[in-house]
Amino acid sequence: ISDIPNRVETFTVPYAHKLAWNTSRKVNKVTCHKLVKEPYLKVLEKVLTIYGEKELKRLRLDLFGGAYYYPPRKMKGGSLISTHSYGVAFDYDPENNQLKWGRDKASFANPDYSDWLDAWNTEGAFSLGEIKNYDWQHFQFVKP
Repeated sequence: ISDIPNRVETFTVPYAHKLAWNTSRKVNKVTCHKLVKEPYLKVLEKVLTIYGEKELKRLRLDLFGGAYYYPPRKMKGGSLISTHSYGVAFDYDPENNQLKWGRDKASFANPDYSDWLDAWNTEGAFSLGEIKNYDWQHFQFVKP
């Protein structure tokens, strides 16, 4: 894992993101593993095309909860290294898709977000919400 910083890249995203914990701060660049950069950008481009900027904001698809995290950290409540530490995971709208929430509470389980989820799935990402019914905010480009 010590060589991961050499395998990540910072780049501009197709639409402005707001930090979920400080929505007055805009983010135009994201850092992730070089191998997931292209599929991640395709997700965001598809989402922008499907929803448009106004709808993106209404649905809070611009609330960025984070991606690459260094130094490495363990998963919350676990012993394994977080996929964020490898630069292959992304979180969105964590306030409305909290870690322990299931389909009954998470926004992303709502039908309004089906195209959002499809965009991730089409590019090879996994939604923990869809697969495990928790952590709906989390999308990763490795099999859980």
